[in-house]
Amino acid sequence: MTLMSPRTRKSVVGCLILAALAASVRLSQSSNPGTLSAQDQVQTKAQLATPAQALLQNIEVTPEGCVNFYTTDKGQRRRSFSISPGGSLIAGGVSRAGTPFTDEPPTIDPVEYDKAGASGGRNWIHDFYFGRFGKGHGQPRLYTRGMFLWGRGDSPDIQLGRTGPDNSENYPVTQYGPPTDTTPGTSLGKIVFLNWGAGEFQGDLASITARNDTVATNTKNPGSLEFHTAGPTTFTDPKKEARAWRDGPARMVIRSNGYVGIGDEPSAAERLHVHGNIRAEGNVVAKGDVVAQGAKKFAISHPTQTGKTLVHAAIEGPEAAVYYRGEAQLTNGRAVVSLPDYFESLTREEGRTVMLTNVDGFDRLAVQRQSGSQVVDGKFIVISDNASSSQAFTWEVKAARADLATLEVEP
Repeated sequence: MTLMSPRTRKSVVGCLILAALAASVRLSQSSNPGTLSAQDQVQTKAQLATPAQALLQNIEVTPEGCVNFYTTDKGQRRRSFSISPGGSLIAGGVSRAGTPFTDEPPTIDPVEYDKAGASGGRNWIHDFYFGRFGKGHGQPRLYTRGMFLWGRGDSPDIQLGRTGPDNSENYPVTQYGPPTDTTPGTSLGKIVFLNWGAGEFQGDLASITARNDTVATNTKNPGSLEFHTAGPTTFTDPKKEARAWRDGPARMVIRSNGYVGIGDEPSAAERLHVHGNIRAEGNVVAKGDVVAQGAKKFAISHPTQTGKTLVHAAIEGPEAAVYYRGEAQLTNGRAVVSLPDYFESLTREEGRTVMLTNVDGFDRLAVQRQSGSQVVDGKFIVISDNASSSQAFTWEVKAARADLATLEVEP
């Protein structure tokens, strides 16, 4: 037998002592060792040695320095846990190129695992868990009360991944096989938060799921994130509505192109795509167009009737336009009205209009064209056929914005 290192030998001796103590306790429950005959004492020593011998038979120390532990499951003895020479803890099975389709987990060679290093090990799909699950019983799992990841240099990573639907198109016929390209839309891993109630775990309270958008290549590996919460939904299907209270549908999705969808199982056709109402308790600033199929309204507290709301809607037209209005008065049948100094830069020259309304009189008024236009250099001229008229009037000017493209009315 290969000689053990002092640390390994100490661990094995400790296991033997625990096994012997357990056996002696079982014996003491049925008899008093102090009253045993010489023959019984020999038999007792043999019984005490049996657990220790069985333990040794299931522990192997290899010439390379591996410590392997064997267990018997359904009559078959298999290596179920290993400590590699480099200190890695390995349990369960491994799948990689060339792995045959099988239900029995092909085990990792600990020495080969150490030699592969971090980069090589990533190409192996292996399990580390407590508890073995059969076909259809769920995936390998690690159960723990708490977990702390502390490290030096690079921050510790939690890495989740998947190589095709359960490693084989034949699943659930087999559990192990060569990794295959993961079908787009497959869950690559899930962080689940469970809730306890009525004496048991009650479904997924909330979860985060990652999915691949396409088959990954060496240059492109796009993926999406989904955020799920259990609770009420807008679903009309009774089954989906009932299930949403336990497992929770996707409420927000972030696509690989950065598009975000919010709602119940939302799509994400825009940078922010919300399926439902949006409420803002502050300003909403947009540096692009605001497009709406419904009316553009304001709703405020009614100014004169307590408890009621006043709602108005915006006037709409086939152009992005501005307006200016005011009052003026003729002097000796003529008036020149000046608009803001930025008017010429802000608006298009074509299509400008001026409307006039008499106030306190009926003298005829008209806008006098200048070089064929009603408004020139930010001014317009109002005249009357009464050369001495002092008619008062209100005016309104409309013009299309020059900084925007012409609106495509019927795209």
